[in-house]
Amino acid sequence: MTLTTTQISNFINELRTFSPVLERSELPFQWPESLLQDYSAKGNLLDRLIEVNIALLGEIEQLTPLSGNTNPEGSVTANRSGLYLLTLPGSTAVFFNANRGSTTGWLEIAS
Repeated sequence: MTLTTTQISNFINELRTFSPVLERSELPFQWPESLLQDYSAKGNLLDRLIEVNIALLGEIEQLTPLSGNTNPEGSVTANRSGLYLLTLPGSTAVFFNANRGSTTGWLEIAS
């Protein structure tokens, strides 16, 4: 399964708003302190795992080649992959840009 950049971005945004851990004030009754500490530790671990997944998905997004149906020069910002696939009816071209974060400097390397 291949995810689009938009799908990855949407998933990252969903992870940022996900909060399965209740605050102590939200618990329905008084729990033993040792159980609360264990619950809190697991919540912190879950928060950290979510942060790591957000970072990982961001890296995957940056390493995924970009694509579109317009020439990238001046209009597409290069990500870490530096690749752009231009797809037009009946033809495809591959562009490379070594200047990450730049919209200029795209070179056609294959067609």
